[in-house]
Amino acid sequence: MRSCYVSIPFGVKPDLDGRTLDFDFLYREVIQPAVQELDMECRRLDEFSPGAIWHKTLFTALISSDLMIADLSTSNPNVLYELGVRHAMKRGRTLLISARGRLPANLGYAQALWYEPDDRGRLTGEPATRFREVLQANIRQSQRS
Repeated sequence: MRSCYVSIPFGVKPDLDGRTLDFDFLYREVIQPAVQELDMECRRLDEFSPGAIWHKTLFTALISSDLMIADLSTSNPNVLYELGVRHAMKRGRTLLISARGRLPANLGYAQALWYEPDDRGRLTGEPATRFREVLQANIRQSQRS
């Protein structure tokens, strides 16, 4: 089975403009189901075995996953580190996502999938449906190439 590693902050965090984003909701309700619908295993770091050595688990996920999805909405240092490791390894396909169309300045050249959360910081309703469709289309494309 093909696998997807999702590098995303945990919990509810402020974005670069101070608006809150519910990353747990985004992962569990939008990203994970969309990826699993395409017959891919989808996990983030906290879903791996808790007894494992953290860094070994992280590097294994970065190296072995067919696809990585990285959420850059908050310029989270851990997400940026994982993205850097993935790029250095030149392994698999990596999709960048971000809320409200912002990327860190040093990644401004990169193509990303944008999503628009509601006032509670959650991706719901029609925006969630559109994002899910675009995400799945990009994943399908990456599987063909």
